Amino acid sequence: MARWGLMQTEIKEFAMTTPRELPDISIAQLWTLTRFLGEQLGEGREGAEPATAETRACHEILRSLSRAYSEASSTKALK
Repeated sequence: MARWGLMQTEIKEFAMTTPRELPDISIAQLWTLTRFLGEQLGEGREGAEPATAETRACHEILRSLSRAYSEASSTKALK
C-alpha cells in the first residue's frame, strides 16, 4: 500500500506541471542525462577509441544528447 501512495504523490506532482514549464523541465532532463552519461563514459578521456560496439553507441548517444541540449538551450534563450 505504501508504494501506491508514493505513485499517487508522483502523479500529483507531475499533473501540476504547466505547459509553460515543460520546456524548462525537458532541457533540465537533457542536461542531467547528458552529464550522467558523460560521467559514466569517462568523457574526459579524449583521443582513445572506444573498445566495443556498445561503448561506441553510447558515445554516439552522448554526442546526440549534447547537440540536442545545446539546440534546446539556445532556442529557449531566443524566446
